[in-house]
Amino acid sequence: MDETTLRKKAENSYLAGIFGSAIADPHYQLSFSMRYQCLILQAWFALGRFPDSQAMEDYILQNINLVGMSSKVSIDIIHGIGSESIFPIDKPWDTSFGWAFAFCTDEIKVGGRLAAAAIAEAMQPQATLQKVITASLDACPNHGIESTILHERLDAAVHLASSCSSMREFKQVFYEKFQIPVANSLVEVVPLALACVVLGKGRPYPSIQAALELGRNTDQTACLAGQIAGALSAVNDLPSEIVDHIIQENPELNIRNTSELLGDFVIEQYRQAKITRKSVLELFEKIPPHTLIANESANLLFDKILGYLIGGACGDAMGCPVEWMHYEDISAQWGWVDRFIDFVPQKHHPHKFYEGPTLFMPNAGYDITTINSLGAWDLSKGTYSDDMRFRLLLCSAMLEKENAISGSEFADYLIRYRLQATSGKSQGIPSWKGPEKEWAEQLSSGVMLEALYGKRQPVGFCLTWDGPVGLLYPANEKLASRHGYVMATCIAHAFHPDATIDSLVECACANTYLYGELAQELLNRIQGAVELARKSESVNRFYREFYDRFLVPQPSWQIYILEQIPAALALLTFGANDPKQAILSAVNFGRDTDTIACMVGELAGSLFGASALPTDWIKTIIVANPNPKITDIAVRFRNLALKRASKAYGESLI
Repeated sequence: MDETTLRKKAENSYLAGIFGSAIADPHYQLSFSMRYQCLILQAWFALGRFPDSQAMEDYILQNINLVGMSSKVSIDIIHGIGSESIFPIDKPWDTSFGWAFAFCTDEIKVGGRLAAAAIAEAMQPQATLQKVITASLDACPNHGIESTILHERLDAAVHLASSCSSMREFKQVFYEKFQIPVANSLVEVVPLALACVVLGKGRPYPSIQAALELGRNTDQTACLAGQIAGALSAVNDLPSEIVDHIIQENPELNIRNTSELLGDFVIEQYRQAKITRKSVLELFEKIPPHTLIANESANLLFDKILGYLIGGACGDAMGCPVEWMHYEDISAQWGWVDRFIDFVPQKHHPHKFYEGPTLFMPNAGYDITTINSLGAWDLSKGTYSDDMRFRLLLCSAMLEKENAISGSEFADYLIRYRLQATSGKSQGIPSWKGPEKEWAEQLSSGVMLEALYGKRQPVGFCLTWDGPVGLLYPANEKLASRHGYVMATCIAHAFHPDATIDSLVECACANTYLYGELAQELLNRIQGAVELARKSESVNRFYREFYDRFLVPQPSWQIYILEQIPAALALLTFGANDPKQAILSAVNFGRDTDTIACMVGELAGSLFGASALPTDWIKTIIVANPNPKITDIAVRFRNLALKRASKAYGESLI
């Protein structure tokens, strides 16, 4: 698409929405709904990313004068929605989401609704009014219990607008068949707005005039009709003198500047979509350095995805037998662990400045020679534990949907997993031999589900187990950050063809904000730990100084990220472009070795590919963990990556 045309689409859509909202007011003042949308845009521009609920609340408190109503009303709206969205489900206020993610249609399905879908389709280079209507109809299910009636009314209203010979005829039938008691209801506003776009032949000013003539909730209807038509036509046919007057009457909103910024940000999103597509294609067309176990390894995209899965499994399986040990105890019992080892009783010794494993979790320090729900379910060498099982469940849930899933959706998936484990009837979910019923009950416990419901991220307490989210967004860490945390963004970043360990560390530092109040402390620790790794002359010196400076002695799982993430990134750095050594350094590091080594394996595997891992490691993992088949999961993610990368351009890559 010509970027000049794209800019016109974005700016005209925004200005037409402003015009439609203000024109019905005798003083040209914007309605609250439009002010709320303006606030979202300004928060987006200030943050440099599309805001979540917490960011919106913070921004509202800092910019109360822009809302036009009390801050309490605005924040009550945010609180009433929940953390998964910032848009009321019964209002067409999500057009900004359509501008922000016009070139990631899968994201529209996750976070947007009907108005966003209409705007996103209208922004496309080959958009037509019929395509916009179809996209709107397809998005109706996102509105929950009102979806069926909304679909019926929308379809009927558009058909009526297309068949009527005059506005008078349309108005008469509309009031007879479509008017409902609540004028600002979504099921009236949206069908009427799209009908007005049809009546206006897809042009902004005639569409707005149609909405004004019809009456009822004119500000919202005219606003939405103008936004859709403005994006569709890329034409500014609004009376300039009235537009100027509206801008003068609402100086606090910086309308002209916001319009230009919206153009800039939409173009940035468009360019990011092109980079993502280019990166996926480039990886798909490249040949990995070595031939692996499957024909699909003939391309680097598959190699990196498989590397993520195998690398994580290797770190988890190697780290299991030495989990919660001090690095000196590992060395005393095993020497340097450079292979998959047996599950034998651990030999612990007291250490100064080391609190010991029992302060971390109630069952830490358990007998690893006995199978338990949180450990490996087979004592064969190479068997992974709950770290990898959780990741594979998350992979399976996302592949089932072929999109990101929210915490609530993953909670529902875990309930299905529990039903499968307890009933023996397949739900199409991966299954393992072992104490699965007990583990499924733990995963779907009230505490775990409470940590998931209402959240956008699908990992609950396990804030470093979000790596699979990055597989959905190869080379697009911004989108990965919407549904995961630092690990998700780092995995996504690793799929840039020119990604390095240093750029991956920079990506992690740039996304520490995702942890809220822990962000600055985490950033300081990552920078300090990575710098320590760079200057340490030996691995033992690194271990000793890290233990002295960066351990978290008695954490909750949310706070334990302050140790796990800095350790993983520092150990990856210490490995110096050798994924094998990075993983082994993590295994011998001690502490929560299965988790930390799994994280290092994920990072190293996705950065360097499975072809950079020892062949005997890969074979051991696949033999010891036959189900679910890791190579099949990698193939499915590869195909999904190609499918998602092509959607914004209408070209099939597979």
